[in-house]
Amino acid sequence: MLISQNLSASETTGNLLTNSDFEDGTAGWILSDDGVRIDGPYKDAGDSKIIRFRGQGSTISQLVNLTAVEEGKEILGYTISYHGYGCGNDANGHCTQENHDKIITNISFTDGSNTELSSHSTNVIYEDGFTHHTFTKSINDNFLTGEVAINFELTGEDSHTGNNWLAPITDNLEFAITYQDYVIQQAVEEIIVEEIIVEEIIVQEIAVIETMVGGL
Repeated sequence: MLISQNLSASETTGNLLTNSDFEDGTAGWILSDDGVRIDGPYKDAGDSKIIRFRGQGSTISQLVNLTAVEEGKEILGYTISYHGYGCGNDANGHCTQENHDKIITNISFTDGSNTELSSHSTNVIYEDGFTHHTFTKSINDNFLTGEVAINFELTGEDSHTGNNWLAPITDNLEFAITYQDYVIQQAVEEIIVEEIIVEEIIVQEIAVIETMVGGL
């Protein structure tokens, strides 16, 4: 079992996503299929470009660039922000107040030995309009910058099973990590073994001394 020692307070990066406002179209992003597309300018999004989804399974993803972060830092968690607008349509295709679309994020961390998937779902309610959402989540495993690959994936899920363009729209995606210094200390098992050896040596030395004193 390895133990870590925190040497400094945690720090949080700025936005690590490329082309997060889609003003350069989909440059830097991977679109899963034709169920997601660039759209706009969109009036309710400040006359900017947005990402529009259709149906339920399409995704937009990006491998997070960590070159701006010093290597060897322990990742504690992450923060995601975005704008979203849902339609919440019914079987007739109309936006309603009863049904709610969702924006779902799936963030994967992998270092070749361990993989962790962290997911989050947010209702984007039609009557709320184009709204901002932000949340922070911690991660469970130990991942170090310089060794870990992080994949950011986002999907807009339609509240109805229809295959139309009434699923959510989104814009201004942001992803940041929180990290701290990390040092691997000596393995606990090795410390215990060393303590046992020292104790045995002391016991043996005491026995020798007692034997010598008894022989005088």
